Amino acid sequence: MVHELTSPLTTHLVNTLRDSQSDALRFRQIVKTLAVLLAEAALGEEALQEKFLLTWQGERSFKLFDESELLFVTVLRAGLPMLEAMADLFPKAQAGFLAIKRDEKTHESKLYYDRVPDCTGKHLI
Repeated sequence: MVHELTSPLTTHLVNTLRDSQSDALRFRQIVKTLAVLLAEAALGEEALQEKFLLTWQGERSFKLFDESELLFVTVLRAGLPMLEAMADLFPKAQAGFLAIKRDEKTHESKLYYDRVPDCTGKHLI
């Protein structure tokens, strides 16, 4: 499923990425922010599960994502800040990596690195 973000905030952030005056640090910060917005859209249909947590008031039930069911796959280089943002939000989730290079003659994309764990039973993002 494809999730398209169309909010004014997303438009602002994407257009800021296009600014050739943005330095590498600013670029990574914006990509991480966009990743959080994308995660909200992508996980919108994912069911939260009841989990018991020990709080200062004792054990209580809360709704949380089952991080073990999440699998984030990134395309290497520009996608790494996105994966970093997801790892910050979901430290127990798995990660996978793809590397794709464009053939300069045919302009076709070629997959040359694929390290994605088994996706069975996972919510793949």
